[in-house]
Amino acid sequence: MIKFDFMKLQDLRNFKAEELDKLFIEGISPSQDELEGFFVGISLPQTTKTFLPRAFEKFAIFVGDKIWKGKVFMKIDGELRGANILTDFKIPVFPFRVEQSNSFLDGKPCLILNYRIFPNPFPVVFIRDELRKIGEKLYLGVMFLYPVFLKIPSIYFGLEKE
Repeated sequence: MIKFDFMKLQDLRNFKAEELDKLFIEGISPSQDELEGFFVGISLPQTTKTFLPRAFEKFAIFVGDKIWKGKVFMKIDGELRGANILTDFKIPVFPFRVEQSNSFLDGKPCLILNYRIFPNPFPVVFIRDELRKIGEKLYLGVMFLYPVFLKIPSIYFGLEKE
C-alpha cells in the first residue's frame, strides 16, 4: 500500500504543493501503536486547497526551520498523547491528544492531533493536525486552522521516527 519506502524526510523538501496534496491523499492512516517516541519534523509548503496568503507559508516554514524540531508521542493512562518539540534543547510545548477520524481534506481516515486541551493558549486550541503514513517511519501531516466551524487548510509538515 505504501509506495514510497525509499523516501527520507529531507526528500519531502523537493516536493511542490500539488505533489504533497497527492502524497497525502495516497497515504494511509497510521495505527496509534506505531507512534511512540520522538519524530523529527520539517515544515513544508501549504496545500493547494488553502486560501491563506503565501506570506503565511513563508513565515511558517521559517519558524519551523529555526525553532520547531518535531513531535513526541507517548501513552498516558492508555491514551496516545504528544507535544511539539522546540529548539535543540527539545522543549515540549502545545500538547495534543491523538484521535482516529476522517480528514477534512479528503474525508478518508487519518490520525488527528487535537490541540483543544488544557493548557494550550488561544489560538493554539484552534489548530488541528492530520497525519498519514507515506513510507517506512515517514509521515505527512497537514495543519488546519479550525476556529468553530471554519476548516482552513494550511501548511504541510513531515515527520520521521528518530
